[in-house]
Amino acid sequence: MGAKAIAFVLALTGPLAAFPLELTPKWKAEVPGVSFHNHPALTRNFVLMTSRGEDTGAPDEADGLYIIDSSTGERVHIRTPNDAGGIALADMDGDRLPEVLVGCWDGSVYIYSIEAEISRPLRLDTGYIVASTPTVSDVDGDGRPEILAANSQGHLFCFEPDGSLLWRYEEPAAAWVLSTPAVADLDGDGSPEVVVGNGTPATEGSLYCFDARGRLLWKFPTEGQVLSSPAVGDLDGDGSPEISFGSWDHNLYCLGPDGTERWRFSTGGRISSSPALADVSPEEGTEIIFGSMDNTVHCLSSEGGEIWAFRTEGPVISSPAVADLDGDGRPEVVVGDTAGTVYVLSSSGVPLWKFKAESSILSSPAVGDADGDGNLEVVVPSREAVYCFEAPASGRVAWAKFHGDSWNTGFLFNAITYGQFSSRGFPGTWAPSIVPVRVPKLKLEPQALDFGRVAVGDTSLGNIEISNVGTDTLVVTGMIVGGPTADVSLTAPSGFGLLTDPPLRPWKLPPGEGRTVVLFFAPRRHGLHRAALQVSSNDPESPHSVPLTGIGVAPNLEPSAEALDFGDVQLGAHKDTSLSIYNRGNAPLEISRATLASGEAFELLDDIRGSTVPPGGGIGLRISFLPLRLGRFEDALIVRSNDPENPELSVPLTGTGVDTVPPTVECSPPPPGFKMASGQSFEVRITARDPSGIDSALFCYRLGGERKFTHRKMSGDTVFTATLSPTTRILHRGLELYIKVVDGAGNIWQSPHYTIAGKIAGKGIKRPGLTLRKKYQMISLPMYPEDPSPSAVLGDILGPYDDTKWRLFWWDPRKKTYTECPDVPPFVPGRGYWLITRDPKELYTGPGVSVPPDTFEVTLQPGWNMIGCPFAFPVGWNEVEGHETLLPELPRACTVVGGKYEFPDQYVLRPWQGYAIYNPTGRTVTIKFPPLEAGTPKPGSTSLLDLAEASGGWAVRIVAENDEVRDAYNFLGWMPEASDTWDRYERAELPPLPGFVSLYFDHRSWPDVPGLHTTDVRPAGRERYTWRFFVLAPEGKVRLSWRHTGLPEGLRGRIVDEGTGTWSELKPSGKYTFCSDGSVRAFKLVIEPSGPTPEGYRLSAFPNPFNSSVSIVAEVPEPGFELAVYDVRGRRVRTLARGVPPGRYVLSWDGRDDEGRPAGSGVYILRLGEVSCKLALIR
Repeated sequence: MGAKAIAFVLALTGPLAAFPLELTPKWKAEVPGVSFHNHPALTRNFVLMTSRGEDTGAPDEADGLYIIDSSTGERVHIRTPNDAGGIALADMDGDRLPEVLVGCWDGSVYIYSIEAEISRPLRLDTGYIVASTPTVSDVDGDGRPEILAANSQGHLFCFEPDGSLLWRYEEPAAAWVLSTPAVADLDGDGSPEVVVGNGTPATEGSLYCFDARGRLLWKFPTEGQVLSSPAVGDLDGDGSPEISFGSWDHNLYCLGPDGTERWRFSTGGRISSSPALADVSPEEGTEIIFGSMDNTVHCLSSEGGEIWAFRTEGPVISSPAVADLDGDGRPEVVVGDTAGTVYVLSSSGVPLWKFKAESSILSSPAVGDADGDGNLEVVVPSREAVYCFEAPASGRVAWAKFHGDSWNTGFLFNAITYGQFSSRGFPGTWAPSIVPVRVPKLKLEPQALDFGRVAVGDTSLGNIEISNVGTDTLVVTGMIVGGPTADVSLTAPSGFGLLTDPPLRPWKLPPGEGRTVVLFFAPRRHGLHRAALQVSSNDPESPHSVPLTGIGVAPNLEPSAEALDFGDVQLGAHKDTSLSIYNRGNAPLEISRATLASGEAFELLDDIRGSTVPPGGGIGLRISFLPLRLGRFEDALIVRSNDPENPELSVPLTGTGVDTVPPTVECSPPPPGFKMASGQSFEVRITARDPSGIDSALFCYRLGGERKFTHRKMSGDTVFTATLSPTTRILHRGLELYIKVVDGAGNIWQSPHYTIAGKIAGKGIKRPGLTLRKKYQMISLPMYPEDPSPSAVLGDILGPYDDTKWRLFWWDPRKKTYTECPDVPPFVPGRGYWLITRDPKELYTGPGVSVPPDTFEVTLQPGWNMIGCPFAFPVGWNEVEGHETLLPELPRACTVVGGKYEFPDQYVLRPWQGYAIYNPTGRTVTIKFPPLEAGTPKPGSTSLLDLAEASGGWAVRIVAENDEVRDAYNFLGWMPEASDTWDRYERAELPPLPGFVSLYFDHRSWPDVPGLHTTDVRPAGRERYTWRFFVLAPEGKVRLSWRHTGLPEGLRGRIVDEGTGTWSELKPSGKYTFCSDGSVRAFKLVIEPSGPTPEGYRLSAFPNPFNSSVSIVAEVPEPGFELAVYDVRGRRVRTLARGVPPGRYVLSWDGRDDEGRPAGSGVYILRLGEVSCKLALIR
């Protein structure tokens, strides 16, 4: 059959992740339309693989055998008549070159001779599909290998090398065989037996056993098809082989050589995977590794117990290969799953590496040094490609490929020898022994060596007998004492060792002989020790190991803390802490000494010398820290004992001496009633002590009104003093003081604050300036007079009370009226009075006591109150506690501007000045003056004109005045946030003194803050407004003047004097004069929409004649005219309106002239421009 070269493709998928073990990709072979579904075989320089095309069971160009270069991946394709099956490699003709045996779906097995030119193959016909892999073995004992092949009708054939039939077995019932036969001497009679599985259409299956002549010896049924190929080997070391295979009934079976069940292991899925046999764990015997369709790779012991299981991404049909890939002496497991993932697992089932192929893996991996470079190759076919990887080393190969060896015998011994052959690079042709094999077998007794309890420092000896129970000479090549198992290295000295002198050389043991090896155990610590003696030899199952154990006996001292930190401890105090000394060993602990390294600041409170602590016990030791200075202290507790590992224990001790307690100070406060006096110094004396010393003692003081304290250092060591000589300023303002002591650690002791008043002698405190001549002024006293009666305070200056020379008034907030001296209350700080003098005078307080610089309380009754600044320095109103309760009210002072009284708001309250303040809350309010001098005030605007312009409202200011008094703070208007009753825009009207002018709005009917107000602000947005206000003034002329912010378009206003009926247009500014008779005069201010302009002048009056008043209707077509009343002689009697704008007006005349005098009975002329009418007044 001709060979056809196929184009070489090298492309790897992956990617490879970083794992503890890395396989290096070498090449990837793929052919479009080819399915690699069977198991590869390796030989020197080549990889052999079979394939089928896309149409299973039908001839296809892709069917056949691929011979792939193991170094480059280049390949040659040999086509088969139909889908190609499994491969066997064996020297069939004795030319020392292997032939390739390939099963085929045309019912044949083909034998190819691979030489320089590929010859026509020998065909062995079975008559039906050969899906099983052929097996080669010397079945009849003639020294030549026979071929075992099974077809899918359930028939088993045994052919001679020349193709002649030796025997065949036909299963009577319909069945098929996908399992590959295994060949081994099961009964020990020197003749091999053949075991193979099959399946039936009813999904049942069995394992069959035949003798060398093809006779059925026994049959083991299962509840599922047996597609798994059986593996044979002495698993438990009893000299008798066991048979392992899987079934679709989810079980892995282990049978004895006679077909009896030894055990079974149930999985979660069908088992098609053929088991691999290898020693991969420290347990006795040989393990079984296989995959299942439950997505798991299982590793079982020889007794059927699960050692480990590894979950895969997909079902596992692939049969594992087992080899030491990294040369560390421990085997790895290679297997694939149908998800296309290749896994390399450690001997304990831990994943070391994996690779993701592009398609599912149904085939089994093969391992061997195929290119002869000294490293193993791992070949894994997926359905669409063949992958070749190079391992990092070449170690022992335990199960190289599917069914263990190139003859596919499935026999453990053959797999071991084939593994040695494949790991050496396939040197020549491999064949299993056809005659009985002589094998050395190493045995170790005892299988575990326990040295028992040995004191640390002592040594104990033990013997291990090494014997050869095999059939060939045993060569022992090495012995080492390693970790607890042969494949685990020590992390600490084990204390075990070999007694060999001279050093151990390789030595031989003939069959049946033995030798004693002496080991020692010299523990270096207490507790359990573990190690293992590992023996290397020419035993195929080498190396062997014996676990070594022993217990070191010794005490072990362990403190409850590795270090003790006492933290911060106050000087002069101490802190005690307990430390426990435990014996964690297994012998009594004897404490010979417990001391401190230095002993500075630390002290042992217990003596534990000579104490014995039993194993597991403990003893307590109290330690005290007593710092005598500031700073950190370091010491160490030294404990000496019989602990061989730590005979002298040192526990660091640390602590910090701190001082967090303020110093102790003895300080006498100023005695009750103590007052400073002029010319008399006073001394402050204290006694202070502290463990860290006194850093400073300060005498801290400030005068009344001052915001900062002056700090004066006191003199002394333990007793400290400071002296102060009061000045006039100190005496007037008073003094606030406290003592501050700082110790060496920065802790502060501070006394309470003391306030001291000063004695004021002589004339006392002078009032700035002179009193005004015949002008009222508000006054108050900034101190406590010695005699607070008004006659005592003012009599020496102004003379006996004489209301022609001086008068004193006080507003009684309870009675809501003024009282005059001598009924006014005594002078006290914070109370205001009205004073008027005939002549300018200087005022003095006279002798008394200053107000101490402490918070000063003043109680305000509901309504008006008269107050004053209680201190001899000004105070800011915004700093008075409680002032916000009175808003929008502010204190008002009486000032004289241009010879006229005014009452502006005040933001700073000054000594000697009195003030009026309105309490709008309806309850008693206490305000508190701070002893702090005011800075420069920053008053805000209190003019409603400014507020109206800023907020979109409208306001008018009306001033009422005569020649002596001006009432200037009067506003009305509307604001967006105003209400019809009391709100933040409303202010109360100051109660007038006799002779004062007062303009007010009568709001005594309001539910909130009823009374007489100086403002009336309504809500914005109405079409019409009417305000009514009143003017109280002494007899004589009174002038009203106004200024407003400008009426919105479409509105007009007028001021109506209800006393005369006279009205005036409300221009942006204007004036009106009337004569007051000393009674209250009522006015109205009306805002209304501008009406249509009349076509001409019209005038009418009703009633006419009239007695007390007449109503007048006037229509004005143009601006600038006036309405007036004349007598019959043409003399003007009364002007009712001037400069009125066009419109219709309703006015009234009360029958009086411009001076307010009643007009006599008679006829009068009412004239408006060119129009007039007669009025008849009848008295």
